[in-house]
This record gives sequence, structure tokens and C-alpha cells, in this order.
Amino acid sequence: MSAWLHIVGIGPALGAGLSPMALESLKAARTIICPERYHGFADGFSARVIPWREEYASIESSIEPYRGPDCTPVVMLVTGDPLWFSAGSV
Repeated sequence: MSAWLHIVGIGPALGAGLSPMALESLKAARTIICPERYHGFADGFSARVIPWREEYASIESSIEPYRGPDCTPVVMLVTGDPLWFSAGSV
């Protein structure tokens, strides 16, 4: 996994609806940032889970501290199609 940040969209089916690549990203992550309603799902992985409570407009400055000096893998777990409507759009 060469990128330090992966944005994964999740729907009502939670893990059942994720692609193999999304599941691999979650398994490799050291940090998962997500709304509190997804913490039960995210707790099933070995990463620390950080609650996301902010607006997407402030996303860049908010997630940068989790990057780590060695590009530690971070996953943002967000609702729906994140590249069009949420985290990935900014």
C-alpha cells in the first residue's frame, strides 16, 4: 500500500458491500477515521479508530497529523460515494 490515505465509502451493508481492495486498505490501516456510527464496524480491525466530527471543508488540516513520519496508512471510512459527495470531493 503506497498511498498514506485511502478514502473508503461504506453503505448500509457495511463490510458486506466493500470491495476486496477496500477491505485490504482497512486491514493495513494503522488509523481509521470515521463517524461514530461506524465505530462498531471499524473496531473489527487492528487500527486505532478516531471519531470524525468536523465538516469536510476542514479535512486537510484535520487528517494531516495522522499521516505520521513514515506515511503510516490511514483510512477515512465515509458514507456512500465519497469521491463525489463527501471526503474525496475536497
